[in-house]
Amino acid sequence: MAAERSTARKRRFQLLRDLKGLEKGIGRKLSNAELMQVFDEWHRLSQPFLRSAKTRDDYLAAFLAELGKVRVATGDGDTVNKAVDRVSKLSSSELVQIPGMPNAPESWRKVATMHREMHRLTGGNVYFLSCRDSAKASRG
Repeated sequence: MAAERSTARKRRFQLLRDLKGLEKGIGRKLSNAELMQVFDEWHRLSQPFLRSAKTRDDYLAAFLAELGKVRVATGDGDTVNKAVDRVSKLSSSELVQIPGMPNAPESWRKVATMHREMHRLTGGNVYFLSCRDSAKASRG
């Protein structure tokens, strides 16, 4: 049962990532009415798989709470992949120099360069860069 709940939670969170990606694509936040329409359809389709001990309001509260926790919208991974690709093609001399650390390890400089590329690719907007994504730039 725990595995089923975990799967349901992951699928609901993926739906929320998709909604964030949709918002980004249309250039605005979805209205409460639009979010409720999505939730109602999700709840209707998920009914056979939901725990009977929880109410519709319990699921709605989780849906709305998790919406605020989405950091990476569906489709934003492309930005990270572009940054990784650019950084991986740079020579050591082209990597960011860390002020006050002339002998910084190359792996640190690659992570700093990843941040520079993410800043450029997002137009200076806030972005999320996980430790796993940072590690992709510094293979090995």
